[in-house]
Amino acid sequence: AYESGDRSFENMVNYLDALNKSGKFSLKIANEYIREAEGLTEAQKTEFYFKAANESDSRLFEEMLRRKTEVIKNSGKLAFEEKVLAAAGKTVDKAIEYENERLLKDAIEVAKKHGGNNSKLFALDAKMNWAFAQKDVKAVLKMAKKRKAYMVEPKDKIKWFKQAELTFSNDNSIMEFSYDLLQEDSETTEDAELISIFTKLLVTMGKKEQALLYVTSARERVKDARTKSYLKNMIRYVESSM
Repeated sequence: AYESGDRSFENMVNYLDALNKSGKFSLKIANEYIREAEGLTEAQKTEFYFKAANESDSRLFEEMLRRKTEVIKNSGKLAFEEKVLAAAGKTVDKAIEYENERLLKDAIEVAKKHGGNNSKLFALDAKMNWAFAQKDVKAVLKMAKKRKAYMVEPKDKIKWFKQAELTFSNDNSIMEFSYDLLQEDSETTEDAELISIFTKLLVTMGKKEQALLYVTSARERVKDARTKSYLKNMIRYVESSM
């Protein structure tokens, strides 16, 4: 309806929702609408800014913050905090893309002030993603050591390892941290991916005897036939590297 020329408030809000869900949100469209719209009530403006505040370095976001009390009253504290963190996350992405550290710091500060209990984790991730983009291994490890307490699930540890391996290849300090990060889960897991990752990590670190003992023990531990077959090939891989 909006694209056909209907500029009613209801249709605009629905259009914003559609753009948000599709990942095609346009600040230009939102700014043009609020600049040209006439007769909007304060309640409608509050709703509009809450829907449109998708980047924390925008005027739309600033207007939402001015209406923080009303937004929380209408949508709840959790929804407001989630909106803040999502908008700050978009700005972090922009800061990384344009290598603008001032923008990064501003996004982290906004999250700290308005993002609630998850703002600390947000800051760690923002700083670590920035460090990855800058290929700053010391900064990545500094953030990773702080982030480690939040990486409870093996999938979160694997995700970090893959990004670190892709960015820094066979950096010794990355491998040593990865060993400490993955070791405990690797000792009991039956997940083929984690077993494979830890085995290859040991080989890369030159711990080939340990790698052979580990993958052989893991193969005896797992119950899934397909995983057993895969790990048989992993044993051959380790043996061929020795």
